[in-house]
Amino acid sequence: MKKKSFSVILLILFLLILGVFVVSILPKRLPGNQDFVSMMTPIPAPGDELDQYLNARRPVYQAETPEGQILAQALNESWSWAFRSEYKRQQDHAQRSVAVLTLDLDAFCDGLTEELQQTIGEKVAAARLRRDVYDEQGQYRSELIDEAFLQALERRAGSSAFISENELSFTLQYIDETWQVDENPQLPQKLTLDLDAYAADIKAAAAATLVAQPLHYAIPADTTVVPPAPQENFHASTDPAEIAAFLDTAEARSLIGERKLHWNPDLDFLPDSEIRLYLDETLLVIQWQEVEERPVGTFAEIILADGSQFRRKVGGDKPGTESMMSTSNFAKSCNAVLALGGDYYLHHQRRCGISVYDGEIFHFYPNSADTCFITADGDMLFAYRGDFKPEERDKAVQYIKDNNIVFSLAFGPVLIDNGEDVTPGWYSWGEINDTYARSAIGMYEPLHYLTVNLNCTNEHYYLATLQDATNALMSRKCVKAYTLDGGQTATTVFNGELVNPVQFGWEKPISDIIYFVSALPQE
Repeated sequence: MKKKSFSVILLILFLLILGVFVVSILPKRLPGNQDFVSMMTPIPAPGDELDQYLNARRPVYQAETPEGQILAQALNESWSWAFRSEYKRQQDHAQRSVAVLTLDLDAFCDGLTEELQQTIGEKVAAARLRRDVYDEQGQYRSELIDEAFLQALERRAGSSAFISENELSFTLQYIDETWQVDENPQLPQKLTLDLDAYAADIKAAAAATLVAQPLHYAIPADTTVVPPAPQENFHASTDPAEIAAFLDTAEARSLIGERKLHWNPDLDFLPDSEIRLYLDETLLVIQWQEVEERPVGTFAEIILADGSQFRRKVGGDKPGTESMMSTSNFAKSCNAVLALGGDYYLHHQRRCGISVYDGEIFHFYPNSADTCFITADGDMLFAYRGDFKPEERDKAVQYIKDNNIVFSLAFGPVLIDNGEDVTPGWYSWGEINDTYARSAIGMYEPLHYLTVNLNCTNEHYYLATLQDATNALMSRKCVKAYTLDGGQTATTVFNGELVNPVQFGWEKPISDIIYFVSALPQE
């Protein structure tokens, strides 16, 4: 009995020793770096560890200049992420797909030249005065470029078109009772750029390619609207070099553009006569006198910014009112910088040509005279006698509509067409082969004109045939020309002052004028 008890005791001791030995040789941790005790505890699901990881790696951009600050803000706001899947777990490992969003700075800045040009264009269109846009050298003001560049950047900063998406897979491991995120080398890193310098370089490159856009003004077509009064930009001198200096300013060059002026300081001016000039950014008028063959030629060269500045005014602002004034008084009533007597449509109830006012026909006698139509863009179109038949009024109405014709002159004849002398040998009006004071308007191209009066003075007591007027305009390279009413109504008024000698010595009242005005808004 005692022997059996002793055996049991020995067995128990053996088993205890064996247990200690087994425990001593087991690894301290089980696979998965989980200790034995915790192996019996469930691993929690991942929480916001990945959000914290990404948030900690969010780059923060800073800048000092306004342009750099916009780039910094766009970069900061664009850096974000969106989960594309739920966690996929395998014991103490987890994976999740994440879309990381960043700003593609190269794409963001690509095309900024066009954006800046568009924004500058919007500002030019809204500007009232040239000095709001250009400096004294005729260049865009730097503050205007700065403002436009900021607006172009801000416009892009609000767009999602420049956001780049990188879809990445992140791995998490459960270690020391926490989920830890493995580093992902594909995670976008912070750009090592000086954003202020980068923005300045982009702006300079964009500004260097800007194409200047002139301010553009127009006057309402309504003939009852009084155009803006001209600025105090009138000049007069007997020294051609002084006038030439005005024409060499940035303002004059901007308006003249690629056009070639006929006026130049080497013309054969009438001795001691004044050369008069008006210049603003919408209108250039140069008026001078020469001895033309034997009469005195009073010339005026005009450049407009817009066709609405070439206008016609009739007495009472309505055809047929029997109201007449001198050209000078007409000119003062409508702020004309330059005015000439028109076709004198009321003279003996003249029934000639196709008379258009405010785009509407009020006389239609197409067989009796050549007509000069003035379009909204300042072109001169001709209808010769017989081009329209008396029964084709509707056809003429459609022609006026199709060509955007504002008014017409119905006297004539046409003198020059397409650079060719087309002066007729006989014409119903104007005693063309007798010697009278003559008046005509020529055109080089739309918005560029040359007017002429041929008259006499005590020293040059000669008058002219109509062919003389044609020759004067042909020799000065006009492409088109048309006759206005002559005789006592052959008048040129500059700044409200009659500047040409008038046949019989006094201005005769007339029913209508043509005139040129500034379109510059009044301050």
